[in-house]
Amino acid sequence: MPQQVKIVTGWSKPGGSTTCIINLAKKLIDSGYDVEVFGPHDWHIHELARQGYNVGFGSKYFSCKEDDIVISHFSMLGPIKAKKKIYWCHEMSNFMNLTDDMMEPYDKVVFVSEVQRQSHSLQSDRSIVIPNFIEEFPKMKHERACGIIGSIDTNKRTHMSIQKALYDGEKKIYLFGNVTDKNYYDNFVKHYVDSGFVSPPMYEADKVKMYSMIDKVYHSALYESFGLVKAECYSLGIDYMGTVGEDESSYKTNDEVFELWKEILK
Repeated sequence: MPQQVKIVTGWSKPGGSTTCIINLAKKLIDSGYDVEVFGPHDWHIHELARQGYNVGFGSKYFSCKEDDIVISHFSMLGPIKAKKKIYWCHEMSNFMNLTDDMMEPYDKVVFVSEVQRQSHSLQSDRSIVIPNFIEEFPKMKHERACGIIGSIDTNKRTHMSIQKALYDGEKKIYLFGNVTDKNYYDNFVKHYVDSGFVSPPMYEADKVKMYSMIDKVYHSALYESFGLVKAECYSLGIDYMGTVGEDESSYKTNDEVFELWKEILK
């Protein structure tokens, strides 16, 4: 019988963490694991199905058996019995600082970069760094335009990226991301959209389509646990105009990343 892995997240709307969860689920399934993904929002269900994996479910359907491995993200597990319980952290400590007491129910804590791990109060011998998978893209042509990728909120500092792009003379600026902080959007970003300087916000799940629309990316996040967009830009030869010193030492090949996951899923 294949090992059953249940992935439970407290956030399953469009975004970097949900994309990374989907990528892990797909890799595990393709390698023979029996995987189900549970979340409170519907987007992960539809996106998994769009890619041919009908393994997404609402949070209320989660249950586990004693021989299951449970991976939780942004969701604290209650007193459940499982073969192994893993907490997968995608957030910096400014969002929620992990401590030894908080992580007591878990067998292992997975961070996505060393910089991120060091920002938390958890002792390092209880954790491991496993970088995210970097999606592989086909060769493509890129339109002459720039993009600002990521949730539109105070952490991503979308308005700063817009200002940099305009200062550099960019004529076509796309906003790829959902508004997750409406007050921030209304006060700092909306006037650029209303004035026609940038496109209205949009989330594009098809990354091939998104990256074919641009040849440059601006990024101004205050905190970033893993530079996923930066890595994708480098792999595609897209200019990356960032201000954050993402932890490049955490980048690994997808095969190396999967070997680390297989080791802790034993």
